[in-house]
Amino acid sequence: MQLYHWRARTTTGRLHEGEFLAADEQEVAAFVRTNFGYVTGIKLIKSRPSLRTVWLKARRIRDKERALFFKHLHILLRSGIPLLQALKLLEDKLGPRMAAVDRFLCRELTRGQPLAAALSKQPKIFPALAVAAVEAGELSGNLTEVLAALQHYYEMQAELRRFLLNACLYPCLLLLFALGTLCFFIFKVLPLFGEMYAAFKTEQSLGLKLVLGARALLLEHYVLAAVVLVLGLGCAWHWRRHGQKLLALLPGYARLQRQYLEIRFSKLLSLLLGSGVPLPEAIRVAGKAVGDANHVRQCTIFAGSVVRGIGIEQAAALAGRLFSETGLAFLRVGENSGNLPEMLAESAAIQEQELRSEISNLKTLLEPLLIMVVAGLILLLVMSVLGPMFTLINQLPEYP
Repeated sequence: MQLYHWRARTTTGRLHEGEFLAADEQEVAAFVRTNFGYVTGIKLIKSRPSLRTVWLKARRIRDKERALFFKHLHILLRSGIPLLQALKLLEDKLGPRMAAVDRFLCRELTRGQPLAAALSKQPKIFPALAVAAVEAGELSGNLTEVLAALQHYYEMQAELRRFLLNACLYPCLLLLFALGTLCFFIFKVLPLFGEMYAAFKTEQSLGLKLVLGARALLLEHYVLAAVVLVLGLGCAWHWRRHGQKLLALLPGYARLQRQYLEIRFSKLLSLLLGSGVPLPEAIRVAGKAVGDANHVRQCTIFAGSVVRGIGIEQAAALAGRLFSETGLAFLRVGENSGNLPEMLAESAAIQEQELRSEISNLKTLLEPLLIMVVAGLILLLVMSVLGPMFTLINQLPEYP
């Protein structure tokens, strides 16, 4: 989207000019002809984007914001307000980024595009599952119910993500505090002991020599150290997926990750099926939305087996480890009763409670373990500092 300055003249000869945010000049010309008459000039406004504009474009839309958008739109449509008018009313109720997206949707609907097609042109804002659900809602005439289901799904996703972040918050704060304390001790306290031992000509311990040597090296080449640190953080962020593979080697992590993926997949599949999306297409869309490559392959096998006429439970079992025993049991009940979306949602809710409980227990075990590790490191550092002091005290002369 770019900002253009336009000039126009009406049939009566009156001049008009203004600014318009559009994708290209053709869009601006269409707007001017529709509202003012003849186009006399269109010029692209080239200006440096402000920090606020850059931040708004770079910031990712959160699930909470998506839930709020679908919630307001659901309420307005349920009240009987037409879709285009509802979107225009939403502009003042959303944040700056979503307000810009709302204006884009209004322009697309004005051109005659359906809501699903307009949403598909904003893939970073509205994922494929939201587009598929809205499209099914438009075709079936249940758009209001689909919007309510999307609101509920994104609210649950935001709540689960908030729970996971809170579970990781205390260990991260503990490590940061320990790291800050360690840096203060190394750069401020250790030099005093080093000068004292040098003044008394006391032999320093190997650990103290190594720490003081590393400190001197960092202070002497602090620019290079900063560059290496930034590059290291950049490489760690770039190769973070390989880091996740290393985390998978930890005991219990692979099981928790598989359970989390199953919960998310079950929620997505329940949402799409409840919106009227056919089962094979719903499986493929939900698998892509989960984002795990191995999960996508398993979902492709699952959907292909369903197309060939294999039963849902058997097809899921043939696909690999998409579902646990609990999930397969709920699939069986849903297939036999015809309430597959409800059973998938119930399975996701039960397993989410189990996942929360396991993470809470893991956090309870991890906190004292981290404290013991930090305390052990500090103890080693203190002993390397105090060791020469004991030697110095033993060398002091004894007085009667």
